Amino acid sequence: MAINAYVGTPGSGKTYEVVKSVILPAFLSGRSVVTNIEGVSQSNFIDYADRLNSKRKEKDQIDYASLGSILKVTDDDCLKPNFFPYKGATEPTIAKNGDLICIDEIWRIFDEKGKIHDNHRSFIAEHRHFVNEKGQTSDLVVINQSVANIPRFIKDRVESTFKMTKLIALGLSKRYKIDVYSGVRLFKTTHIQTIQAKYDDEIFSLYKSYDGAGVEQRIDKRVNLLKSTGFIFKMGFALFTIIAGGFYLYHQFSGKTENTDKQADENISKTEIKSAENTVKQKESVNNVTVHSNNENREFYSEQKPNKAKDKDKGLSQKWRIIGYLKKQDNNLVILSDDKVIRYEYLSNFTNEGNLLTGYIDGYRVTFYSGQTIKKEKGEEIQKWSEK
Repeated sequence: MAINAYVGTPGSGKTYEVVKSVILPAFLSGRSVVTNIEGVSQSNFIDYADRLNSKRKEKDQIDYASLGSILKVTDDDCLKPNFFPYKGATEPTIAKNGDLICIDEIWRIFDEKGKIHDNHRSFIAEHRHFVNEKGQTSDLVVINQSVANIPRFIKDRVESTFKMTKLIALGLSKRYKIDVYSGVRLFKTTHIQTIQAKYDDEIFSLYKSYDGAGVEQRIDKRVNLLKSTGFIFKMGFALFTIIAGGFYLYHQFSGKTENTDKQADENISKTEIKSAENTVKQKESVNNVTVHSNNENREFYSEQKPNKAKDKDKGLSQKWRIIGYLKKQDNNLVILSDDKVIRYEYLSNFTNEGNLLTGYIDGYRVTFYSGQTIKKEKGEEIQKWSEK
C-alpha cells in the first residue's frame, strides 16, 4: 500500500481522524498497529469493543479473538535503526512485516534537514515488500501540521493527503471537514472530494489529543462568522427580501387578483356599451329586443336564437346594419344599429361569406353595408358624382 498523509492545524482533528478511520477499523479487522499517538493503548480499544457489544444483538457481537493488537511506542523508539522492517535485517525490529504504522507529528521524528537512517529509507521506499504470513503488506501513515515540512524522501512517496479543517468560522465547534487530495500538492486540480464529519466523544476516549488535560478556548471570537454583525445584517436583509418577494408573488397570483381582473373586464365592457349607446338616442325598444335597465346604462340583448333565415332570404335589410363587435361575460356579440336603437346579436348567428360578415334578422340579410342610412348616403354620393 502507498503512504498516506493527514495534515491540519492544531486541534483540527487530524489525529482524531487517523484514530477513527485508520487505527480503529484496522484493530477491529485483526491487524497489528504500531503508533506513537499519545494516550493510545490496547485496553482503550478493547473497552470500546465492549461498549459496541453492549449495543449490538448477539449475532452481531465482536469476536475478541479476531481483534488485532495495539503497540504504543515513543518518539525515541521511532528513531531507532531497528524501528521499521528493512531489507537484510539481522535483528528483530519493533514494527513487524504487515503492520500498520502511524506516526504522529512526523516533523519531530524526521527533521526536514536531518538525515534519514538507511534502514528507515529501505522501509519507506519498499514498504510494500514487507508482507506477513497473512499476506498483509506494511502501511505507513504520517500525521503532520503541514505537508511543507514533511521530509522530501517521504513526501515524494505520499499517494493521498487528507487535510482536516475545523468549522469554527461557521460556529460548528463539533464538526470538521476533510479535503482529500491526490499526492501532496493541495491544489484544486488534485482535489478529489470533501467530506463533512462530526466529532464523537467515544473516539476521544481512545487516545489523548493533548499531552496534558486542557480545554481549548477561542481568544478572538471574531473568527466565528455567525457572530459577525455584517453577516447577521446581510442574512436578515436576505431573509426579509425572500419573505417580501413571497408575499408579492402570492398577491400577484392569488384569487383576489383574478377577481380584480374580472371586475376590470366588466368595467371596460360597461364603458364600451355606454360609449356605443351615446351615439344614438334610445327612445323605445324593437321587436325581439328586451330592455334591461340599471343605474347608468341601458343594455339591449336579443333573445332571438340562431335562425335558419338564410333559407328565406328577403334581401338586404333596409333597417339594420353592423357597426361593431363586443365581448361581454365570455359572450361574443355583434352590435347592430338602425340609427335609433342599438341591438346585440350573438356572433354565432353570423357567418363570413368571403371577407364579409353576414347575418339574418327577421329574414333580411344584415352586413356592414345594409340599412337605409347607408343606402341613402351612397345615393347622395352617386348623385354628387353624376352632377359633376
